[in-house]
Amino acid sequence: MKISYFKGFDQFSYISDKQIWRNIIKDNLSRKEIATIMNKLYPYEEMNQKVFFYDPNKAVEKFVGKGIYGIEEVQKKIYENQFVKNCSERNFLVMLDWDGGIGALIHGIGTFLAKAMNLNRTLIYYPNYRYMNLHMSKEKCKDKLGFDCFIHPITSCKFTAKEIDSNKKRFLRLGFFKGFSRTIPNSIIPIIEKSGTPKELYFYYWRLQATYFVLRLNEETEKLVNEIRNKALVNPKDHYDVMIHVRHGDKHKEMKLINTKDYVYPLEIISKLLQKKLSVFVSSDDQEAIDYLINLDKKKYEFSYFNFKHHSNGYSDKKRGFDNSLQTFADLFESAKANYLIGTLISNVDRVILELRLLYGGDMNLPFFDVSETICITFSQCKALGMVFNLIW
Repeated sequence: MKISYFKGFDQFSYISDKQIWRNIIKDNLSRKEIATIMNKLYPYEEMNQKVFFYDPNKAVEKFVGKGIYGIEEVQKKIYENQFVKNCSERNFLVMLDWDGGIGALIHGIGTFLAKAMNLNRTLIYYPNYRYMNLHMSKEKCKDKLGFDCFIHPITSCKFTAKEIDSNKKRFLRLGFFKGFSRTIPNSIIPIIEKSGTPKELYFYYWRLQATYFVLRLNEETEKLVNEIRNKALVNPKDHYDVMIHVRHGDKHKEMKLINTKDYVYPLEIISKLLQKKLSVFVSSDDQEAIDYLINLDKKKYEFSYFNFKHHSNGYSDKKRGFDNSLQTFADLFESAKANYLIGTLISNVDRVILELRLLYGGDMNLPFFDVSETICITFSQCKALGMVFNLIW
């Protein structure tokens, strides 16, 4: 008899509870009972490759393990839009100022890119991009504009601010993406339809493709990120059982911060299910959260983490710019090496981590444990929670 929250074992009561992870542990459910709940929340038929548009017969470059259906076709369409033969004969969509962290910036570029493709325009950055340039270092980035300091350029076309300002018809300027945040390029919809992807996931299909295009780290960034990993990563591994990302810092401006202890409940659930010592990569913009987690039971968990100083200003920390960006990239790519992910998809950083795991060919039969109590991951879970399946993330 379970006594703390539910009377008796009723799997449907757990499934429909937004504090499910906490109550599973508080009620001390058995491994079999937990497995029953997990199978209902994350049914295999819904989590397998058909829903998340894998093509298991393909492998695309070093970045993708299983391959995303139609990735070569979609990336070709993006390149044709962005790398035109003659820039002097092309119209452009100009992405203006952006006030957000790196995760939001990655997704923002993807959203503007979809808008540009639908307008038959090439996406470019505005040269005097105040916020984006805060992520870079003039000394280290030299003539590279904004985010291009870290990634391969998103286009082969370059213009001065004076050229852009002098022709508003040719250079359509747009700021924060109000009104088109869920835009999908019309040209890729036939590809998505062939993949068998449910319509509710069309936008997420595009987001994966856009993240793949945007996060092409250039050679210098890859070198610097590898140096950070070699110098600062405690207990490095090629693969982890679990990743925990605690989003605190400046996120308090957007939401009530989630207590670090709430991230431990899913970890204990995974421990019960797998019944082995777990390798766990811990990531956060909150040093206290990292210190708390890495001091959990050493008999059950083996922790890895970056020992550079984490600051509470978060991923949009304007004071730390270049170094903060590199450390964020190191965190992102290390996190994507885990099977089970624990975090909150309210965070753009967590969304990028999930996208990278998919692009790396991670096993999508394994769930993302969202601790926010506000987001459902599968159709089954959303139905049980009485929530709308809506991939705002």
